[in-house]
Amino acid sequence: MLRRTLLILPLAGFAPPPVLRGDALHPWLAALAGGGFTLMLRHADTRGTGCDGTTDWRDAARQRHLSPDGRAQARRIGAALAAVPLERPVRASPVPRAFETALLAFGAAEADERLLSDEFARRSMAGVQRALLAEAPPPGLNRVLVGHMGSAMSPPGRSITQAEFPEGALMLWRAGQPVATLEPAPLPDGGAHRCG
Repeated sequence: MLRRTLLILPLAGFAPPPVLRGDALHPWLAALAGGGFTLMLRHADTRGTGCDGTTDWRDAARQRHLSPDGRAQARRIGAALAAVPLERPVRASPVPRAFETALLAFGAAEADERLLSDEFARRSMAGVQRALLAEAPPPGLNRVLVGHMGSAMSPPGRSITQAEFPEGALMLWRAGQPVATLEPAPLPDGGAHRCG
């Protein structure tokens, strides 16, 4: 049944999968045990840390950072995925909030500029990121990419919303197709900064 679900979402017209929480996560966490997925993790919560004042990803002082809730959320995400076989090291955008999420959740990370958001890359990263999402992970493992709410996750003709891909959510991809969005460590009032 799960395999059939994974094959019916053509990328050309995909809609972001609904966000699953609580008991709805269990079948997907079990599916991850077999490997073969790419997990696109949006950085953890940044609420209350201001808005980005720059598009230079190296200028950490003028960017949003993880909130205290975000740091705790990142640790809970790591704990929720502790039994899942993952390729190491995980790859993360070098933007501090994404890289710190990866470190707190998984203990180590490799910076990968291909995971920059469009704003920090100063160009569309959709093609580059969709290629990363389509790459098969090593047999028996899942690949983790930690980044942002970027154009690669957006359906054609519109941007993905924060409700569809909250801070701290994982969008699962298989064979280049989004198949589920999981929120293993949801915050009581959602994970969405209030910046433009």
